Amino acid sequence: MSFALINKIRTNTLFRNGTLFAFFSFLNSGIGFLLLLVLASFIPPSEYGELNLFNTFVTLLAIFISLNATGIIAVDFFSAEKTQLRRMLSTVLCLSSASFLVFSLLLLSFSSFFERIIGLSAEYQWLGLLVCYMQVFSTVNLDIWRLEENPLSYGIYSVSTVLANFILTLILVIGFHWGWLGRVYAQVAVSMLFFFVSIYFLIRRGYLQRLIPNKETVKSALAFGIPLIPHSASAWIRQGLDRYVINYFYMAAQVGIYSFAYNFANIIQIIGLAFNATNSVYIYKNLANIEADTSSRLLKQTKVMTLFFAIVTLCVYVGTSIFIPVFVPKYKDAVPYLFPLCMGAFFQCVYYLFVNYLFYYKKTKKLMYITFSMSLFHVLLSVLLTRYSVMYTAYVTMIVNMMITLGVFLYSRRIYKLI
Repeated sequence: MSFALINKIRTNTLFRNGTLFAFFSFLNSGIGFLLLLVLASFIPPSEYGELNLFNTFVTLLAIFISLNATGIIAVDFFSAEKTQLRRMLSTVLCLSSASFLVFSLLLLSFSSFFERIIGLSAEYQWLGLLVCYMQVFSTVNLDIWRLEENPLSYGIYSVSTVLANFILTLILVIGFHWGWLGRVYAQVAVSMLFFFVSIYFLIRRGYLQRLIPNKETVKSALAFGIPLIPHSASAWIRQGLDRYVINYFYMAAQVGIYSFAYNFANIIQIIGLAFNATNSVYIYKNLANIEADTSSRLLKQTKVMTLFFAIVTLCVYVGTSIFIPVFVPKYKDAVPYLFPLCMGAFFQCVYYLFVNYLFYYKKTKKLMYITFSMSLFHVLLSVLLTRYSVMYTAYVTMIVNMMITLGVFLYSRRIYKLI
């Protein structure tokens, strides 16, 4: 009986693919984590703060370049005809290209203004814009492999990207002594390489064809993506804007300390995203073919994953609290921030378990109301409290993430009563 159970698990497609996706995600995270430690050894907190300001700028800009329309490819993948799906993909890429041109004009006209606001010179604003646009193609390519349940291709591509970033960053930061700029130029070079690789694979697999977007696909993509811009911006507000607020009241070195703690806590969120890569496909497939036991299966999986995320959170918090003072003592001041930031990451993982129901039923406008309103509340608290202590900023992150997760959970019950 035990052998039969083991054989059933071994041959289960969901289990096999989920394990492979998780393995590659953890491998990517491990390489990224190692890079974090290496950079901490060669880059002082002040430069680490500068690097995080650049990455925060890229994260915000990426929201507007993609218009958050890439997600509709996943939602339509199991229901749309092949030709319609290809046309939608072309629409998404055309919209991103148009957005890229608009922001290029804005940088040409207002780069000096942006420099005063975000603290990055025009050169790095352009590099950030270029990285954002090229990464749209990689995102679409990886999403399709994920939806095809092709973890091997997904893993080889994603690990190759991370390894290329890792190796080139080491060469530029350590070999050429370029400091934080070495990491920036490595991102640009690798993004450019895999931009062309993604185009090649999308054409080869028949997804990227000369299909002109029509009114229906443009309208559908924008209707899905536009409401998600405030939603995604709200995530940036909660994670990225805090760094600028800290930089305003303190110094770049304090940004570096806080960001260092945040990056360790982000390990939890990375694990959540890794499981969500498979879990979202599992949910979409089940909701597309509802059976008598669908609800019970989804509920069981949700409970197991919530417990798993709680255990991961505890392990990361305890482990990093010991690790940082011993191995990277110059960042020991980051330890007090770990508890609230780890808890905030835990609530974000639980959020992933329920938000897919809103995506499937295309309730992105309702999602926007929840996340954006809470993020404005986050901004208010952050601006009011950060001046007194950065610790308040960390706890604001935890509390707001908890409130957003609760709001998404309650609304998901209205459209599909899982619990």
